[in-house]
Amino acid sequence: MMNIKNQSIDYLREKLIELNEKNNTRIEKRMSKIGINKISLPKSSLIFGIILVNLIDRQNNTHYINNKPLHLAWSLMNKIGDIAESLDQYTDEEHIFLAFATIKQAKNMDETQIRNMSLALSIAARWIINSNPEDLTNFAWNLVNEIKMNINSYPNNEINQKREIINNIILNGKPNSQKDAIKILRYALSALPSCDLEFADIVIWQLIQIYGLWNNINNEIRIPVTNSLLRPLTELGFINYKDIEMLSKEELSALIGKISIKFFPETPHILSALELVGKYWCLENNKHCSTCPLYVVCPRLI
Repeated sequence: MMNIKNQSIDYLREKLIELNEKNNTRIEKRMSKIGINKISLPKSSLIFGIILVNLIDRQNNTHYINNKPLHLAWSLMNKIGDIAESLDQYTDEEHIFLAFATIKQAKNMDETQIRNMSLALSIAARWIINSNPEDLTNFAWNLVNEIKMNINSYPNNEINQKREIINNIILNGKPNSQKDAIKILRYALSALPSCDLEFADIVIWQLIQIYGLWNNINNEIRIPVTNSLLRPLTELGFINYKDIEMLSKEELSALIGKISIKFFPETPHILSALELVGKYWCLENNKHCSTCPLYVVCPRLI
């Protein structure tokens, strides 16, 4: 990891705070356009809506048809607020499957992909409806039990891995604190069909950092590790390409957490704002360095 001068760190912190506010506003505006906001929706519907949005985003980012990204987004996104508000109608996997199957863009998905998404959403809906989000320890544990009851319905290529995750959680027992509960919630979300720890971190991050749920455990959450975050982290010298090649997402997440605490102890999650830099300036194939707000402290340009 490169040495960054103190004055550069001070400047970087100031810019990251500004970018963090812009990024949170960007996400809130995007969500509100499709009916997801903390004013109009109760907490249970807000949680379901955020899971739904990110599950669709995950499909958009991981499935390609004829070398083009698969976009489910707008045909369904325009209805997400309505879906979240009436989430009790979305506990039946077959009902969700039929809803997806009628969307034009989803016709490019094979039946297995749609069924995996439908199963994940039906589990999430039943879990949220039968839980109290205010009680985080029970809320997290209820998801573990809901997944355990449905694990036999998982696709063959996932069932063993996801069962191992749930069994390990159960082996350690029900959480005794909110700190333990957020860890269990993280792993349980990753045990939903077609989901992983990156998905879990994004959902938890948005719920806590942007929408203010369970904000008394703010320091226990992890910065989501995405490609958009890793690029500027590498360019700034906080991590290197060897780290990305050698470390798992879990190990990278822990490393980024240590870096955040070392350089920004007063604002330990502020490096998450680099996600915005990675989306708009530090692109993979076309960097816009001259207009980047971090231009004056980027080692590759100094």
